[in-house]
Amino acid sequence: MNAYNLHDFPRALRLFLPLAEQGSVEAQRTVGIMYRNGMGVPANFNEALKWYRKAADQGDAAAENNIGSLYESGSGVPQDHAEAAKWFRRAAEKGYGPAQYNLALFYEEGRGVPKSAEDAVAWYRKAADQRQAAAQANLGLMYLNGEGVKQDYVLAYMWITLAATNFPERYRDQVVATRNTFVAKMTPAQVAEAQQLAREWEPGVERKPGAPKPDTEQQVATRSVAEQNRLRFERATATYNRGDLATAQREFSLLAEQNYGDAQFALGNMYFNGQGVALNYTEAIKWYRRAAERGQVSAAQLALGRLYEEGRRVPRDYGEAAQWYLQAANHDDPTGQSALGTLYRNGTGVPKDDFKAYVWLALAASRYPPGEARDRAARERDQVATLLAAGQISEADQQVREWKPGSSNLDTARQVASTNLPERMVIGRSSSQTIEANVATLPPRGTPQARFDAGVEAFGRGDLDAALRDIRSAAEDGLPAAQGQLGNFYRDGAGVPQDFVEAVKWYKRAAVQGNAAAQLSLGRLYEDGRRVRRDLDEAARLYRLSALQDNAAAQAALGSLYLTGEGVKQNNAEAYLWLSLAAARLPAGAERDRAATSRNSAAGKLAEPARAEADRKIAAWKPGDPAKEQQPAASAQSAAREVPVRRTDAAGVPPGGAPKTDTAPAAASPLPPDADTATRFAYATDAYRRRDILNALPQFTALAQAGHVDSQFALGMIYGGGQGGPRDFKQAEKWFRQAAEAGHQGAQLNLAMLYDAGSGGIQRNPAEAVKWYQLAAEQGNGLALYNLGVSYAMGQGVSRDYAAAYRWFAIAAQRLRPGSDRAKAEHNRAEAAKRITVEELAEADRQVQEWKPKTTAN
Repeated sequence: MNAYNLHDFPRALRLFLPLAEQGSVEAQRTVGIMYRNGMGVPANFNEALKWYRKAADQGDAAAENNIGSLYESGSGVPQDHAEAAKWFRRAAEKGYGPAQYNLALFYEEGRGVPKSAEDAVAWYRKAADQRQAAAQANLGLMYLNGEGVKQDYVLAYMWITLAATNFPERYRDQVVATRNTFVAKMTPAQVAEAQQLAREWEPGVERKPGAPKPDTEQQVATRSVAEQNRLRFERATATYNRGDLATAQREFSLLAEQNYGDAQFALGNMYFNGQGVALNYTEAIKWYRRAAERGQVSAAQLALGRLYEEGRRVPRDYGEAAQWYLQAANHDDPTGQSALGTLYRNGTGVPKDDFKAYVWLALAASRYPPGEARDRAARERDQVATLLAAGQISEADQQVREWKPGSSNLDTARQVASTNLPERMVIGRSSSQTIEANVATLPPRGTPQARFDAGVEAFGRGDLDAALRDIRSAAEDGLPAAQGQLGNFYRDGAGVPQDFVEAVKWYKRAAVQGNAAAQLSLGRLYEDGRRVRRDLDEAARLYRLSALQDNAAAQAALGSLYLTGEGVKQNNAEAYLWLSLAAARLPAGAERDRAATSRNSAAGKLAEPARAEADRKIAAWKPGDPAKEQQPAASAQSAAREVPVRRTDAAGVPPGGAPKTDTAPAAASPLPPDADTATRFAYATDAYRRRDILNALPQFTALAQAGHVDSQFALGMIYGGGQGGPRDFKQAEKWFRQAAEAGHQGAQLNLAMLYDAGSGGIQRNPAEAVKWYQLAAEQGNGLALYNLGVSYAMGQGVSRDYAAAYRWFAIAAQRLRPGSDRAKAEHNRAEAAKRITVEELAEADRQVQEWKPKTTAN
């Protein structure tokens, strides 16, 4: 059973934080999203910004885009469109589609950047190539109106047709209607050509009207071998961009075997990221090396350099990293030049040499395009310059001016740095858990709540695919918390393309069921009015619904509306009341300070009797019943009006009918009165599988009380997961302990996780957790082995011991199935190795080789 299935949002956040604090980009972004949306804590934009920045500092494009959104809306920071544009640009330059779209909007509207239709078109095109439907629609409109490009009805028709294909089905009619407004101005031949262009469109391949169709296979066959390979590589790349990864992998493999360097590098990336093939770092590094050794693919040389510098999937070797960076640098690759300059500056893998560091960094700064990378190289070059004499700088600048690709040599003596190791361990408890032994058929996730909890757990460990799958399933079954979270995913572009149409849909479904966080998020969208039709009345109504449930951020938002008279009649007494409640409940920070300042402003406008009456109401205030408030009623006509023609990133949708419910369990076959233990256990297991807890629970209980170990474990799972009733962690602890003391490794693992996390009346006890992890680990349980490694690495329940952590991570990596848990174990093993001596590493490896489980796993 997943550890997070035992916890709510506050507990989940506490468990995410160790990952984030240890440098996990995904965890940092996740914690930022949780603070932004009030998941497990009151919404706190300052904390959200802090964690987004940590992820952004490691180059995470999604976090950079989210920072831009905060500055765009003025959430937790002063509204600053120039700062927003800066962050959008950083993410956009990394190829992040939602940021490219946002930057295009800024250029089109002249917000934070000089208004430029040409730049807007360029960024819309980049986002459109990633199938961002809103970007495709707006690009079509730019062609329709001749804004930033020459007016072209054929290309306008093509892009809007593609947008209609990528928009949700219920909005396609509106998009097509937009296209039909100008189709009468086109000839039949132009319409046919536009339709053909749309059918044959490939991301990144620009076809102009009248341009010939790409060569057929027969035409390709008449080319030279080199030309054939080039064309086939381009076709394989287009196939990859369309998302057909299996076909792309086959094509890249054929070309790679023929020593086509770009295909070898592409194939290496697919193995490294597990795209279209099973994740396989050995294969990835093999193909990177083959591409790099050809001396033509600087990207492969850079990839190898980074792997050796960071010690990822290969032993850390700065000298080897330096040699690969040198090869990339000699191909005039600015990233290789910058990395090599940094190694010379630090004396890492090469002799420390400030002169060479300056030369390489200056070359990088002169070759990078404008942006953060160039600025960073220039800053580092200038820092190195302070260590050189004036004559040395002049000589170095002369070398930079005269430098030509392939003209440098490098001392390859290896001087591997042993200090200032970066803290990069991915420390976080592994919580993937399936029911073992004879209870293998018991489903760990049955109810929508349990599936939602599993999705939250997957989100915390960075497995967005699993998170989306489970949370979407729970949302579609009507769970409000899951619907609100799914709305957050679409609003933030977390694991899915940013899509405010879908965000609004899910927020509305959660809001009508009384979910306070969704009501607040939807209200903010309506108040902001840039992603949906601005509707201050609706914003105020939603804020009130959320505020009545004691949501402090909603109370502050509602009070601000009363203060200004937007969406409600101006009322200083109401403003004072709601802002006072918010200021008393919000955590310390800028948001509380703003609420207090606004409250004081409202107080200054009240006569003493009115203020005294408001203070009386505040003192007596209790959360109200939002169910008594009027619920939103969205007609099909009003929903259609919310689908914009020009701004295709915004829309609202009606709730969409009653949620689905779980299917009723099938009737159980009668149990013979004289059934033996095995028959009764099989009967209970079958009933559980059919979600018939009424019949399963009594049988498991009777068997457990008689000492049947697998039934004791099953009861722990049922009570811990809240299946058939509220969760009861005390009962879960009782039954897990009985099974664990009998040697059941699954129970030992779950008992350890209960003590590790602490929840539902269970006192957190790291030492007790280690005890049970140890017992399960000794039986070969991979997750217990991993979590034991975490305990030693973090010094929780035991003294911190990186050699022991290395040993347990190494054994875990051998026993875990391929996937995220094994990858984390391998990564943490490598990071722990950096913190121990060569002698300790050799001894740990010997112990790993000799280790055997004490008993066979249950």
